Amino acid sequence: MLVFMAVPGVMALPPLLHQIGMAVAMTVPMVGWMRLRGHGWRHGIEMSIGMLAAWAAVLILVGLGADQVFPWLANADGAAMLLGMLAVMLLRPGHYAHQHACPPSM
Repeated sequence: MLVFMAVPGVMALPPLLHQIGMAVAMTVPMVGWMRLRGHGWRHGIEMSIGMLAAWAAVLILVGLGADQVFPWLANADGAAMLLGMLAVMLLRPGHYAHQHACPPSM
């Protein structure tokens, strides 16, 4: 996120483009880190879908005006991403609860 926010002019983007840019800036490094830690592409894609689907659901609800009824929803996109990733990990506890084939640390 810090790298994305350091890009000149990013704060002047329209809100939707800013949100999409932030989501991409968070998803791509996450998948890269998962690959580095020994996870397959499938798991990176699953985690990305879990993260982005929850985020998109919140944005859609806010776009439909649900934040007028539930004011906390306007700032719930980050929490939704976290909960989406947690849901993916809980659906596959055997995969995320043990050590993977990582290069040995020195």
